[in-house]
Amino acid sequence: MPCPYNFCTENGIILNRYNFSTIDGICSKMGENFYIGLKKWMDFIREREVLSHEIGHILTDTTDNIHISKWDEQAADISGRDFLINRDDLISLIEENEWIADACYLASYFGVSEDFMRKRIAEVYDLPYNF
Repeated sequence: MPCPYNFCTENGIILNRYNFSTIDGICSKMGENFYIGLKKWMDFIREREVLSHEIGHILTDTTDNIHISKWDEQAADISGRDFLINRDDLISLIEENEWIADACYLASYFGVSEDFMRKRIAEVYDLPYNF
């Protein structure tokens, strides 16, 4: 299972925490370096989800555009969920559970929220979000 903190370390991404009031995270590139800022005091699961979203901006090359495009944000969301929850790993786990996609169980396994997991299941199986 990928660790977003290790990914940052291994790729030279500088991670800092700030007293943001209206945002949970931000990603930018200065020179050859990427920087991710996270809101202080988020719970561990929320922080991992926000960090994966910001990593998603790096993976989709949508950093430093002030994220005015909802398409860029959606691409970062999808890429971030794919980063934390590999498609093949998710499918295998659901198969092992007799094809029961229990969002609570799967969220616990992958260390994400149920909402995050439901979105990933919907993406992988091409379902409406409220399946």
